[in-house]
Amino acid sequence: MILELLHALYRRKQVPIREEELETLDRDGARALNYMMSRGIRRLRERFYAILRTLLFLILVSYMFKWSGAGLLAFVVYGAVLSVLTDGMRYGLASRWLFYSHSRAFRAGEVLIVGAAVEAGSTLRSAARPLPPQILTLAISGACTLIVLPLVWFTLNRLGWATWDTVFANFFLPLSMVFIGVWRLGRGWMGIQFAKGSTVGSRDLFLDSDDALDIYALALVLSLLLAPFGGGALVVVAYLVVLIRLAVTGLVWYRQRQSVALLQRRIHRIHPHSSASKADWSDEEASAE
Repeated sequence: MILELLHALYRRKQVPIREEELETLDRDGARALNYMMSRGIRRLRERFYAILRTLLFLILVSYMFKWSGAGLLAFVVYGAVLSVLTDGMRYGLASRWLFYSHSRAFRAGEVLIVGAAVEAGSTLRSAARPLPPQILTLAISGACTLIVLPLVWFTLNRLGWATWDTVFANFFLPLSMVFIGVWRLGRGWMGIQFAKGSTVGSRDLFLDSDDALDIYALALVLSLLLAPFGGGALVVVAYLVVLIRLAVTGLVWYRQRQSVALLQRRIHRIHPHSSASKADWSDEEASAE
């Protein structure tokens, strides 16, 4: 979710920390810390390792099965399409759970920003941003899947870089796509049922279709930049798409850990008996409240 994670990296306008924000920090700081330790950081870590597994899988199939560049890129883009399909299922079946999960993560993130700034000795914080509506990201991702993706395929096909034969030349590629599709859609459906079987908010449920926008944009831009090198450059495009997403996610994960450490230090000083302040967050497995 580079588009979402970039908010954590983008240097927004600095504004003075208001008195009511300090009151919110004192009131909800321990709860926000507990949430970030048990869910927020863990979600970033899981996303990082999921992208890393994709990279390792590409290396494996490139070495063992000699997938073409078009096949590698098709597999990466296929993952984006699955994100959109899974999110459509999530929104259609559990929109209330989605709204609560995104809202809670947003509120905890805002408290974290204030807490880290205050503990660092600053009187300024990054300007708040509105919580984007979940349906907007899903709608844009769906539109790109239905409109932009076929146009990209048509362009690459006319250039002779991606044809049906070059993409599916190896039988293991469509077989992998079928397996991954069934796995991710089935896992997504089970996640929905798991969340709906609990009280709203007790289980997280997030949209991931920002993945599609990331991958489509990176694939398009990199393909245009490497166009002079011909269809063989699609191998490089596929790897760069995954590597860039891995690097951005890792950087946000590192920055988030730093902010959580600052907030924890403040909570420990103000509320020394708080369970969140005593938790060893290095393993990022504190229990959620």
